Amino acid sequence: MAENTAATSATSNTAPTSSQGEFYLRRATADDLDAVMEIIEQARTVLARDGIPQWQAGRPNREEIAQSIAKKVTYVYMSPDGRVAGTASLVPGPDPNYNKLYAGKWIEPDEEYVVIHRVAANADFKGMHMGSRLLDALIEKARKLGYPQVRIDTHDLNGRMRHLISKAGFTYVGKILIHGDSYNSRRAYQLLL
Repeated sequence: MAENTAATSATSNTAPTSSQGEFYLRRATADDLDAVMEIIEQARTVLARDGIPQWQAGRPNREEIAQSIAKKVTYVYMSPDGRVAGTASLVPGPDPNYNKLYAGKWIEPDEEYVVIHRVAANADFKGMHMGSRLLDALIEKARKLGYPQVRIDTHDLNGRMRHLISKAGFTYVGKILIHGDSYNSRRAYQLLL
């Protein structure tokens, strides 16, 4: 999750459907790509500023996000006035990066799961706990989709995200290696629903 003080205008052409004027989660569409990328770039900037190497090697990039949207696994968290307040992907497992866990073990290793990836909040909503609200909405979506568990990972140095993950009720279970690269390890977490 990333928040900074840069003014942005991540918007969507899709009007909110909530009659209550509440924030809500929906699947991203191709029309959301620019807003999602703007938020991803905000997050990349904050991570770099904080000395966190996560997202600094050109990934996630526009092509990956467009593919994720086309696969219908990217979501946007919409404000009542139609702006994209946050984004993340909710990807059904199995995820090959989660096949081997180091220095720990999965609580329910054989159960079906969904993985939360690429969590980022729009800096325009700083101070409104968008990261927590987005994670809560994604967990509820996973529950409604019938998944018995949710998994997520983050970089060791990403204290903000580690805090949000723990606050959302996830349990730290060990480390994973991204694409088997020992220099690219992540802290892995699991939440049983």
